[in-house]
Parts: sequence; C-alpha cells; structure tokens
Amino acid sequence: MGLLGSGVLLFIAVGVAAPLFEEIIFRGLIFDELEGKISLKSVIIIQAVVFGVYHMNIAQGVYTTVMGLFLGLSLVWTGSIWAPILIHAGNNIFSIIIGNFPLEHFIDQVTPVGIAFVLISIFIIMPVSLWYLYKSRIDFKLRNPQPEKEVEIISAQSIDVDK
Repeated sequence: MGLLGSGVLLFIAVGVAAPLFEEIIFRGLIFDELEGKISLKSVIIIQAVVFGVYHMNIAQGVYTTVMGLFLGLSLVWTGSIWAPILIHAGNNIFSIIIGNFPLEHFIDQVTPVGIAFVLISIFIIMPVSLWYLYKSRIDFKLRNPQPEKEVEIISAQSIDVDK
C-alpha cells in the first residue's frame, strides 16, 4: 500500500487538516472580512457559496454550499470557530468511513444495528445537535466591526439659501 493509500494519511489529511484549514479560511478569514460590511445574513450566504465553489464540481458544490450555511450558522450561534471545525471534521470522517465501503458490500452487509445507527444519526443526532446549537446560541458580536463614520447632520434651518 502506497503512502497516498494509507488510511492514516487519509484520516489526517481529510478528517483533520482539511476541516481545520478550510474553516480558518472560510469561517475565519472570509467571514471576518465580510462581517460589518454587509448584513450577517449576506455574510453567511456568501461564505457558503464561496465554500461550495471552492470544491470545484457541481454535485459536491451544491452539497458543500448547504453545509457551508450550517457551518456559518454554527459559528454565529456559538461565537467560536471550533464548532464549525468539529462539525466539518465529523462530516469528513463519516465520509471517509462510508467511502471505504463499496455500496454493494454495504448493502450485502447491512445489519439491523447498522441501519439503526444510520437512522439514529440522520434523524436524531443531527437534528438534536442543530436544535441544541440554535437553542444555546449566543448574541453574536461582530469580531471585525467597521469604524463608525461621523455623519454631519444638516437641518433645514442650517441651510442658507440666499448664499
């Protein structure tokens, strides 16, 4: 087995390094650069779309755009970059596990315990986790606020039309 075929290397690259670096880029740098300049809703949508485009294929791009929305919301709801990093890592590790089992083999080896695990993950763990993040959310504070500009207020009385 070559170095690239190593399960350990795959786990480190896809399950640990990619989520860490991608979250620093998308929910860190890009999010920080946009916040305070446009609405928070727009920031969440834009960083998610850029995240989807970054993955450079239509099928994965659509999926990762939706995931980017949830990762952006988890950042806003928790105020911590660690929430999207951990969610992203969990997703990638789950993908590695599923990807290492050919579909035919998976179908042939399906057990009631395996089916229960998948159903519990999809219909209980994920919705409860999202609900918990939402219910325990914090008031999001802009990490990169733009300085307020001084605005001169002009009243009708202060305008001299005779000049």
